[in-house]
Amino acid sequence: MNIKRKRNSILLVSFISIGIILFWNLDFLQTSKANQLKIPSAEIAIVARGHIEPEGSVLTLQGAMSGSVIRNLLVVEGSNVVKGQPVAYLEGYDTQRASLLVAEAAVQYYASQQRQAVDGAKKSSIEAQQNVVEAKRGVELRAKRDLERIQSLFSEHLVSQQALDSSVTDRNIAAADLAQAKSSLAALSEVRGVDRDVVAARVAMEVAAVVKAKKEFERTIVRSPVDGTVLSVSVRDGEVVGAGGIMRVACLDQLHVIAEVDEHFLSKIRLGDPSVIQGNLIHTPIKATVISIGKEIFKQTRRHHDTLIGRDARVVEVKLKALSPLPVVIGGEVDVRFTIDPKNSAARPAS
Repeated sequence: MNIKRKRNSILLVSFISIGIILFWNLDFLQTSKANQLKIPSAEIAIVARGHIEPEGSVLTLQGAMSGSVIRNLLVVEGSNVVKGQPVAYLEGYDTQRASLLVAEAAVQYYASQQRQAVDGAKKSSIEAQQNVVEAKRGVELRAKRDLERIQSLFSEHLVSQQALDSSVTDRNIAAADLAQAKSSLAALSEVRGVDRDVVAARVAMEVAAVVKAKKEFERTIVRSPVDGTVLSVSVRDGEVVGAGGIMRVACLDQLHVIAEVDEHFLSKIRLGDPSVIQGNLIHTPIKATVISIGKEIFKQTRRHHDTLIGRDARVVEVKLKALSPLPVVIGGEVDVRFTIDPKNSAARPAS
C-alpha cells in the first residue's frame, strides 16, 4: 500500500514538472517570436536633436574698433534694418566727422592755391585759407572739450588709459593742424613761381587725406551687413563694447532646422528624405525634407535628452526645409524624426 502511494506521488510530481517545462517553453517561444517580429525603432525612424536657424548665419556686430564706447544706438531689439544702414555710432564720431570736413576744406583750399599759382590771383586763396583756419580752430576746440570729458571719465575709472592717451593725441594733432593753417595763411604773400608744382602735389596729398579721413570716420559708424532684424542688443549708450558685441542681426525671411544626427545613422539619410519636426515650441508637428547634409563631424556638447543623442556624441549637421512656417525663435530646440524605409535603410549610401 505504501509502495503504491509512493508511486502515485512520484507520478504526480513528474506530471507537474513536465507541465511546468512545457509552459515555460511555450512562453519562451512566444516571446522569441514577438521579438523577432518587432523591428527596432532605429530601423524605421531616426530621432535627432535640432534647432531653428535663419537661412544665413546670425551675425554679431562688433564695430571696427575693439573696446569702443557706444555714443548712440540707432535701433532697438526687433528693428528691421537694411544692408548698409547705420545702427550705432561709436565714441569719436563727432571728432572724425570734423576731421573729414577739415580734410575736404583743405582740398578746396589747396585747389584754390593751385588756381592762384596759374592765374596769379591771391584773394580767393586767402579766403579759402581763412576758412581752413576757422575750421581747424573749431576742431581744436572740440578736441579740447573731448579731452576734458575723457579726463573726467578717466578719473572715475569709466574709460581706459588708452582712451585718455588717444584723446590727448587728438588734441595735440588738432593744435598742430591749426598752427600749420595759420602759418600757411601768413605765407600766402610769398608764393613763387616754383610753388605751382608744390601746390599741385599738396592738392594730391589732401585728396589722399580726405580718403583716409573718410575711412577713419566710417570706423565710428556701425552698419548692418545684411537686410534683416535686430535679434538682441548687448550694450547701451555710453557702455563699452565687450566680447558679446553690440547686437545680433539675422534675416528671418527663411528659417530652417539644423538636426544633429549621430554619425552612425548618417548612411541612412539622403537628400529629399521626409521628416517631422516637433517639440515644445511647435503645437502641431511640421513636415520637412532634407535639403543638405554636412560634411564635418563634431562632438555634441548639449545636455542629455532621454530620446536624443547625449553629450559628447559625434554628430553631423543635417539641414531641413520645413513645409509649414516655423516659430521665429532663433536657436529654439526641437526634435526631428527622420522616416526611414527598413527594407532599404541598410543598403542606402551616405549622401
